[in-house]
Amino acid sequence: MKSNLDSLFLNSQLYNDYLTELANPQIEVVSFDVFDTLLRRTCIKPENVFYEVAKRAIKNSVLPAIVSKDDYYNIRVCAEKKARELSLDEDIKFDDIFSQMYFNSKVRAKLKTLELEIEEELLFADPIAIKLLQLANDSGKKIIITSDMYLPEEIIKKLVYKNIPNNIHISHFFVSSATKKTKTTGSQFSYIFDQLDIKAEALLHIGDNAQADVASANNCGINTLLFNTPDWILDIFKRESIFKVNLDFNIYYARLFSALLIPKNLTESENFFYYYGCVVNGPTLAGFAKWISQYANLIGQHEVFCLMREGDIYEECLKQIDSNLLTTKFYASRKSTYLASLNEDTYLANLIPSLAKNSYTLSDLYLDFSLGDIPLNLQQFKNTELYKLESISLGEKLVIEYVNTELDKHKVKIIKKINENKSILNKYFNQVKKSDLPYFFVDFGAGATIQHQLHLALDNKATCNLLFYANNRAYKKTALHHIASFIPLNHNTQKAINDMQRSPEILETVLVGQEQTTTTYRYGAEGKVLPVKPNKSYSSQHINKICAFNIGVKNYITVSQHLNCQEHTENNRESFAFLFERLINLPTKEEAINLGALTHEDNYGSDREYSIIEPKHLNNIAAGSIEDYWRQHCVNPSKHLYDTPWPQGAMTLVDSNALADFYKLTYYANRHYYSINLIMNNLQSVPTKRGIIIYGAGEFFNELEPILSAAGIKIAYVIDKRASFGSFDVRGYKVIHIGQLDTSINMPIVIASKAFLTEIRSTIKHRLGENALIISC
Repeated sequence: MKSNLDSLFLNSQLYNDYLTELANPQIEVVSFDVFDTLLRRTCIKPENVFYEVAKRAIKNSVLPAIVSKDDYYNIRVCAEKKARELSLDEDIKFDDIFSQMYFNSKVRAKLKTLELEIEEELLFADPIAIKLLQLANDSGKKIIITSDMYLPEEIIKKLVYKNIPNNIHISHFFVSSATKKTKTTGSQFSYIFDQLDIKAEALLHIGDNAQADVASANNCGINTLLFNTPDWILDIFKRESIFKVNLDFNIYYARLFSALLIPKNLTESENFFYYYGCVVNGPTLAGFAKWISQYANLIGQHEVFCLMREGDIYEECLKQIDSNLLTTKFYASRKSTYLASLNEDTYLANLIPSLAKNSYTLSDLYLDFSLGDIPLNLQQFKNTELYKLESISLGEKLVIEYVNTELDKHKVKIIKKINENKSILNKYFNQVKKSDLPYFFVDFGAGATIQHQLHLALDNKATCNLLFYANNRAYKKTALHHIASFIPLNHNTQKAINDMQRSPEILETVLVGQEQTTTTYRYGAEGKVLPVKPNKSYSSQHINKICAFNIGVKNYITVSQHLNCQEHTENNRESFAFLFERLINLPTKEEAINLGALTHEDNYGSDREYSIIEPKHLNNIAAGSIEDYWRQHCVNPSKHLYDTPWPQGAMTLVDSNALADFYKLTYYANRHYYSINLIMNNLQSVPTKRGIIIYGAGEFFNELEPILSAAGIKIAYVIDKRASFGSFDVRGYKVIHIGQLDTSINMPIVIASKAFLTEIRSTIKHRLGENALIISC
């Protein structure tokens, strides 16, 4: 019997691409990476194993009392670095690491044993990779394991066989600690060719590392399948760490696995919205639905009224999470409910504040209330938003005072309209209610305005109102009715919630789906009440994006259920606030492009729409200093409230690195920061006018090259050991083998690596002589 996860897998682009590779008659052998491909760690980051070792070693008195958890972590990290620096081989052995610790041999032995035990304990099989493994086995391909890892080969074998199905046979294990060769340099693949007596085109390699598992393998002529998400999603995870997003490990994997299972045949923009659905919104919507279900069980059986427009996706999530809940879509908006909520005696004091929203103009007011022509003295303000009239003077009075006078003249007409609205709203409510059960409302947030207006207008009151998030304004209404918020409002989340209510467009626009705002209600055939919405439709492209987003959310929930995720715990709910804080303040370029292009309708029934990011927003930022613009926004987030919905998104489109620099993300993301800084300092004392030679075309070079370019230092040649299989290109440079380098060349040679320095220096001197000018970190 197929599981829901099987269905996602069979419909995925990954499955489609894999079948194509397996159908290739030239492919004889399928190679799998181990860590972060076949096997995953519950602690996610491999370094976290060291913390767990420290905790247990301290508890069991293995480590001296003076060694703290953080001390041991840093000792372990530095020991591995030192072992790599001293090694003459391409990779190190497990024992090499512990030989660099000052502890005595008994302590080192216990620490090694403890680390191996914890590695085994924290590992689990990737359910998707296991499906790929099973398919390779069923298709009769030879299966091998290829891993760049310091653990002994026998340990790798034990870990793999413990976690894969019993019917799968692994032909060979190629582990760098044993072969002394790595995928990163390409020598491991060359070794495999020799050992298996195959050509490159006979091998398919699957792994998560874009450099070692794909680029290096491709340079050797091997077919590859990248088992990972696009880089910008990995970038999201890095950026979230800056904002202290600390979700349960299985939620992280639910995000990752659902992203890996992206459906086939989506367009580029649909791909983005699928990922946006499963990686960013899926966890929060799953948590919201589980929290609502938990709440319903706590207070007893209720009918759940999902307020439209977001109610559509809320209802779908609730059905997927808890099919026993009785749900009802309820079409309502601020505009469709505010008149019914007004009191005859106090309507004038509440009318204008209710209407003073972005894009709602004086003309809208006169049209909605059928007040006739706008007086001549107010004609000049007919297209001005009401909220602006509160600060514009006409003669000795504010314009809004003249408007209030006009409204008072039409008091009878307005009161009649209030009562008519109250009556039809109650009839609509009674019409759509499916049971005699008590009920509660579910909505996005944040100020609970609609819930408050419904409480005042409806005869049958809701038991409570559940919001995705709430601000202080919402809780001020709790004198009359109960409000609960999924994302908790507290000292930790206050800033995040402020950011969410400052730029709600990027959150709301995808949640409302294909629905339009309810502007009012009318009687249809046989006295049935119908919600009235603008006669507008979305483009087919927009609809396809929303459909992709909804599939992403649905697929996330499917994977979440498979992994038994608990997104509705207090810690995760708080982390979701930080997740959105990251999205708003530090978006990736892909998020800024795709979300910024969405069109948002003002949620108040106005015919006017606006793009979240428009050319004028970009021009305003580009006209001055982006640093000054950011400083102004930080000091006063409301400064551009009405003219720029999402300042951070606009800034990202003007300069994709600006916010990353402000948050020091560039610094934290650069793994080789100190090493590159040392190289740049050393280059200042050598002649570089004619250019330099780079040895190494890997990850280090990818970080070093743009810095050299910015400094005006020309790269004349790039050499790499992997080019022995043939030249290849990296960052626009042709990479050659050192044997192709003219021995008469006299230029500084920069080693773009922190490992194998002794071996590389020896190789360079063997080719260019003992007097070669070598710069390294």
